[in-house]
Amino acid sequence: MVLNLFLAYQEDKTKVVGISRDSNYWDGRDKIYNNSKLSYSFMVTSLDVLVKHKYILEVKKGKQGQYGKPGTTTRYRASESLIKLCKRDSLDAVDITVSEDFPMIRLKGKKPKKTVLNPFPKAKLISFKVTPKIYIMQEMVRGINQHLAITDINLYLSHKEEAELNKRMMAKKKDDEAIEDKVRYHNKYLYRVFNEDFKHGGRFYGGFWQQIPSEYRQRITIDNFLTFEMDYSTIHFSMLYQQEGIPKEKHGDPYAIGDVDDALRKIYKQTMNTMLNTSSFDEALRVCRKSKMLLPRPRYKTWTELLNHILQYHEPIKKYFFKQIGTELQRIDSDIAEFVMVKMINEHGLVVLPIHDSFLCRMKDLDKLIPIMHEAADEVAGLSLYMELKAYKKNHKGYGKELKMKDTDYYKRRKAFLKRMNIKMMITPPNIL
Repeated sequence: MVLNLFLAYQEDKTKVVGISRDSNYWDGRDKIYNNSKLSYSFMVTSLDVLVKHKYILEVKKGKQGQYGKPGTTTRYRASESLIKLCKRDSLDAVDITVSEDFPMIRLKGKKPKKTVLNPFPKAKLISFKVTPKIYIMQEMVRGINQHLAITDINLYLSHKEEAELNKRMMAKKKDDEAIEDKVRYHNKYLYRVFNEDFKHGGRFYGGFWQQIPSEYRQRITIDNFLTFEMDYSTIHFSMLYQQEGIPKEKHGDPYAIGDVDDALRKIYKQTMNTMLNTSSFDEALRVCRKSKMLLPRPRYKTWTELLNHILQYHEPIKKYFFKQIGTELQRIDSDIAEFVMVKMINEHGLVVLPIHDSFLCRMKDLDKLIPIMHEAADEVAGLSLYMELKAYKKNHKGYGKELKMKDTDYYKRRKAFLKRMNIKMMITPPNIL
């Protein structure tokens, strides 16, 4: 409670944190996702004592949900007295790590439909039995997180650039509640999320680098080195073609349907993935029409014409469309991602950052990452996949630009991290190579 309130205060002195005072929330929830020590009586007593001694302030009482509308939790805010205690011991956001009770594996139920009363529906967590296979998965994620804990993961941005980034993230959160409203550098620990059962999903989430717009990834640093992104190109459609016995050399780039530029390729990509993750032609059509994509005219007069052209062009894998198999394919690519991260740690002692089917690493580590990515695709799924290096462009804004300490909080964050690691700080700009 104290750490959550401290983090909220660091971001905004007026920010509140919702903490439930409902007995069912604490005593009725599955212990897979909750620390068994955090009982209802323990939590409520702790809250009341902290309020009594004016370390936290109760801002607004919670309300029971009615008529299908979800309830609200009681809102609290840290007091100046609590912040003084934290500052006395030089507590910083970078000091906060995950506990042993952090749920490394999460199983989610089906997501409810969006309604007026519930515009941001969330899938509920499902209880599960920890089998030997799931236990191994947990230990894999735990081992990855132990290495992330001793790795400085940062963003090399000026104050102005960081403010612009946070503004963009705040705007995006209005359309998607799952998006963070700003960069939170302490969010660097991973967990795997499966969908309804352990045959679907399984991708890694939790890292702040997954939340930021893609163009800012080029400014991510690992231990003071700028990073490069290596991507499994067109992974899901390559899987489907190879299941039909058609190697990557013969099917080529599945998103390049005829002569395309980057903008048109992006439309094909989004449309094809919509077709892969919906249950019917009509449903895919509705999703495309409601999306922010623009129909590429004059090439196509209607969305129906575009979808039919894709089906005709991809005749060999036509049977896989409208079968909602996207999460089945995610299970495969998430196992590949696990293989890559664990092998990089075990063989080279190196951390790579996953973005589902791509990885961020230091430039000097690419020669180690690339063969392991090839090995992972072959070992896990018997696949031979195309890979694409999303490297720096020299005309990229801010490329190689050296920032002074007064221009950025980068060095402040790095100094706090190195202090926790008991390493002497060396103030140098991030290495390009």
